[in-house]
Amino acid sequence: MSQQFTKHSVQAGKLWLQINPYGGCYLGPSELQDCSPEYFALWCQQELDGLNYPLCWLELTEALMPLIPAALAAGFTFYHCQTRQLMMVKKLQPAAYLPFAATHSIGIGGATFNERGEILLIRERPLPSQLAAATTAVPTHWKLPGGMVEPFENFTDAVVREVFEETGVTATFSQMLALRHHHHGQFGASNIYFVALLQATSAQIAIDEREIAEARWFEPMAFLQDPTAGAYNKLLVQLALKAYQHDSMDPALAPTGAPVIATAGVGWHSHKIPGYRAADDTYEVFSPRFVGRRE
Repeated sequence: MSQQFTKHSVQAGKLWLQINPYGGCYLGPSELQDCSPEYFALWCQQELDGLNYPLCWLELTEALMPLIPAALAAGFTFYHCQTRQLMMVKKLQPAAYLPFAATHSIGIGGATFNERGEILLIRERPLPSQLAAATTAVPTHWKLPGGMVEPFENFTDAVVREVFEETGVTATFSQMLALRHHHHGQFGASNIYFVALLQATSAQIAIDEREIAEARWFEPMAFLQDPTAGAYNKLLVQLALKAYQHDSMDPALAPTGAPVIATAGVGWHSHKIPGYRAADDTYEVFSPRFVGRRE
């Protein structure tokens, strides 16, 4: 959690605390740069519980890690950790509201069409753990290229970058198509995954062989009629094709259990669809272009 501050600061003992707009107090690298572990332990004993604020935030860099034992002894708990920074927090008032740290990872995939109306799909290489545990060949799925949005990166830049890194194809952003939400993401976090429509500006494929097994241009209707393709990926291709063509699709081509594409609609509708791994790994997909369910 990043801290945004007013110009207000207060002194407690030899330390100055910054006050954030929500009334919490904060000690960070600037305030603690000359603080020894011994003085910090003493400060916690003498000053901390007497502070008239709901929360006390403690931000520690690598150089300040020796303060951790005293912070834990004083009742601070771990809040979140970045590459070179650890945030800790202590409730100074029992009823104080403590917001969650980041609970979701954010990704984006690109539905990329070339000038012939073909869509770019990839198959990922199985993870080493999947190969080690497998007794038979590990199935892989054709899917849209994509990946995680990097810190401070715009969605439009992220999807163009991911498509290029995985396939070598350059493209430009056209529009957002849909988003997916599920609760089985990396490191136990939930995941939000956006899907964008892109127009290719090159056609030559050069895969990243470290994570991609194969990339190929597909005729969209052939993919939608493939019985081995997953319902989730068919749904995304169907949404992308409709947006690309600006025309309706034949509902008979919709995969069983997938939503029917409507020619017009207001608002974004929710549809639950099985994920890659198991029946309980349900994807909730939102899109302004589908309504109802094909029975």
